[in-house]
Amino acid sequence: MPLSRILARYTSWYNQRNTFWYFTKAHVVNQSTLVDVAHYHEVLKKEVIDKRKPWTPQTQQTFASMVAPGSNAAWARELKVLFNLLGTAWVENATRVKVTTVGEEFLANTNPEHRMELLARQVRKYQIGNPQLSEKLVKDMTVIPHQVLLQVLLETHPLPITANEFTYFISRVADAEDLGRIREALTAYRSATSQEQMEFAAQLDQSLVTKIRRIFSYAANFLTIPPYLSYTTGQITVHDYDMAKKVLTWYDRGHDQHISFKSDKDWFSYYGDTQTTSSPLDAVEYFRKVGDAKPAAQAYRRAIEKGMLSPEEDAIEFECRVQGEAKLEEWLGGNLDKLEAGLTLIDEGRQYETEDAGRIDLLTRDSKSQFVVVELKRDKVSDVALGQLLRYIGWVRLNLCSDPQNERVRGYLVGDRFDDKLQYALLSNSALEEMCRLKEYATLGVRLEITKSENECTATVVEVEA
Repeated sequence: MPLSRILARYTSWYNQRNTFWYFTKAHVVNQSTLVDVAHYHEVLKKEVIDKRKPWTPQTQQTFASMVAPGSNAAWARELKVLFNLLGTAWVENATRVKVTTVGEEFLANTNPEHRMELLARQVRKYQIGNPQLSEKLVKDMTVIPHQVLLQVLLETHPLPITANEFTYFISRVADAEDLGRIREALTAYRSATSQEQMEFAAQLDQSLVTKIRRIFSYAANFLTIPPYLSYTTGQITVHDYDMAKKVLTWYDRGHDQHISFKSDKDWFSYYGDTQTTSSPLDAVEYFRKVGDAKPAAQAYRRAIEKGMLSPEEDAIEFECRVQGEAKLEEWLGGNLDKLEAGLTLIDEGRQYETEDAGRIDLLTRDSKSQFVVVELKRDKVSDVALGQLLRYIGWVRLNLCSDPQNERVRGYLVGDRFDDKLQYALLSNSALEEMCRLKEYATLGVRLEITKSENECTATVVEVEA
């Protein structure tokens, strides 16, 4: 019997694309395994992170044997996948292991319910693609998989999603446009006879089907960490409909923003941060930091539409401001002597990437080879920026200084003008005032010139008399 037009059309589409929701093999996390998962984190913190050990074969073997006597390094490598998947610790070969703020909270609060909710928040903001995943497997995917899963489950409740349905339909959703196609095909598949379903399955790319089936259990176990979903015997079901509905409403209010991160470190710094939620505000902050003006403006516009920001300026003006921030950073990177004689950029140059603290605008050394962090802001700078600068200073001291206790690290905040609250914060402590200095662009001999037309705005750095 020939397939329905819907399934025949879908089969053709399925076989033309080779991307899918890729999840690597990882330890199962649920209420019954939580004690073990906590133990793995505790040993990692005590024996690897606190001892500042790099993730070498020797470290892996020692860690594995302490987690479970008799285990070998292969077990350590499997747990590495778990830490990265949960966003609790940055674990990469030959580099120092670092715990994220998510990991710190997981370790600090031993209440099982709190720990599971913390990990559920990670699932809710996990996106595909991200730079940690194979580009060829997730190319052009811009979805938050947990959101897609909830949408389909709630629309068809109480029906579960089976392993076959995940393989044939759910795992292929790459963007919002795909979701309509998937819904239509899934409905047709469920209405078909068992013979028609078998015929449909036989016409799919079997190599791709096999690949997706291999990762189904890993994907299902991760995506059902939140307690309102469950995974048993090859089926994903809604365990608490009302709670699942509330989470889907939360997504619809704007917490469904995919961000195109430029590197593994950028992704992990965001994912491992307890303060980020996958909102357009997070996208605005990230794209401003990397100087990507157009996507920053798009996210800014969406944040206003969702009621997350007040429209103090239009999107064109905002795009121009981000453009200007990037140009000022570029100018200062080439004119560090205007800030302080003897400053030099370290080898990485502008935008120093960290794994768990965000991007540092300019990381430099002074004439005595001591680290100096430079953070740039546009317009009026608030006391929030001070916390950001101090975070970077602390990260540099801990991760780049050979003697963190005795080496001095300091920083500059550079902006148009500074909020009184920021000034008060610095004046509260003489050591803090010396560590964090303020500089206005005008005193450096530079200003930003803005030219705006009806549909375009450009920013130009102009040097003036200081």
